[in-house]
Parts: sequence; C-alpha cells; structure tokens
Amino acid sequence: MKRNLTAGFLILVLLLGGCAAASPEPTQWPQDKPLTVHFIDEEVGNSALLECGGDYMLICGGADGLRAASCLEALGVEELAAVVLTGEGAGVLENYPASAVYAPAKTGPSLQDVEITVPEPGHQFWLGGTKVTFLGPIQPAPEADGTAIVLRAEYGENSFLFAGDMGEAALNDLLDYWNGDLQADVLNLSGNTTDSRLLEAAAPDCVILSGTSATEEAGVTVYRTDELGTIAAKADGEEILFSWSLQSSSSAVSTAG
Repeated sequence: MKRNLTAGFLILVLLLGGCAAASPEPTQWPQDKPLTVHFIDEEVGNSALLECGGDYMLICGGADGLRAASCLEALGVEELAAVVLTGEGAGVLENYPASAVYAPAKTGPSLQDVEITVPEPGHQFWLGGTKVTFLGPIQPAPEADGTAIVLRAEYGENSFLFAGDMGEAALNDLLDYWNGDLQADVLNLSGNTTDSRLLEAAAPDCVILSGTSATEEAGVTVYRTDELGTIAAKADGEEILFSWSLQSSSSAVSTAG
C-alpha cells in the first residue's frame, strides 16, 4: 500500500487480489470504460454516484440531497440510469430524469413520475459494464424494522458493497438470507452503524463512511468523507485507485490496528 501527494490530492492505490465476489465476463467490463464511484461528502447521511460507460446511478441518502445535486452538476450529469433512495433528500433531484427509481418501500418521493420499485433480493441490472445486484431489503418496509436497500456493484475483480441504515431485524434477515456471503473489496457504511456483523460478513479491504462506526477496532482501513471530502474510487477491474478532494494530513486516514 502506497500513499503519494500529487497536485493537492492524496492518492492511494489499493491492489486487490483473490477477490471472492463473482465477476462478469471480460467483454462486459472493457478497461477503457472503468467504474468510478464518487462517495459524496454529506453532512448527514450517505450518498454515492456510480459512473460506468457513460451511465450514472445515484444512491441518494443525504438529509436534503443538496450535496448530491452539487456533485451531479459539477460532473455535468444530465440524466440517471437509476436512483436508489436511502434518505429523504430526493426531492432536489427532480431536474434529473431517471430511468428507474428504487426504494425500500413504495411510499416516499418520486422522480419525474417514475414509479418506485422495491427490488427483490438478487435482482440485477447492468450499469455500463458494472453488474449491480440488490441484496436487500429482504422484507420491504414496514414489515421489517429499519429496512434499508443493500446492493453490490461488481466490475471485473473489483466489488463495492453499499449498505444503508438497518435495524437489527433487517440485518438479521440479510445475513440469514445470504448466509453471510456479502464479501466486497470496499464497504460503504452509514456512520450510525454500531453492529459489526455486516463488516465481518463483507470482510472488506477498506471502509468508506462519514463519522465513526463499528469499524474502530476491526483492523480495517477507514476513509471518512467528513475528513477527506468527497472520495473518488476508480476501478479498472483489477485495482482500485482512490483520491479525495480535501488537502489533509495522513492522520485524516484512520487505519485501525
């Protein structure tokens, strides 16, 4: 693992090998069209923008969605292949047409009159050359307390797991349904997470979140958007390159152990 300071950005290359996650066929992930994930610095909540092959998917979990909208504007995004609602800030995104909208329940905000879909566990679609698989919710809200959407994005040998806030019952359902098979190279957690079982099941190389969580004593590298700003992860199918927007000392990167 190596850290370099380049043009005001801290950049880290994380070499990944022996990944347990399934990979799409090589023809589905051309390396000249890599997957880029922007982990958006939200004051409250968790948002991420995935970009692959000219297609965009927004995981919108911010309290008001303003920072997610700012990220879309800065990148020149005009439309979205999919929006995943995990927070309350989707209303600000009405100006961005979306082909599909996913949420843990049918109730809630809609985008451009697109019907909200509650995804079934195992439902998949392609975002450019990236395979997106919904792992949860196992039971749609309100049947399970604290239900949240959980999904995995795979590009070649690289994998990302995105998890919203979950109650104990919803987490139990998730772990039981998948028999603990939730492995990923990068885990995006809510800063409110206190239960370490999802972290143990994912066994990631690094965790990205805002604030503190159950990762403090887990011996895993942690990158915090509240300290580093918006974090970009570029995956080429074999390795992942991280960069972030705020100039900061190495103490901003918390490495447990």
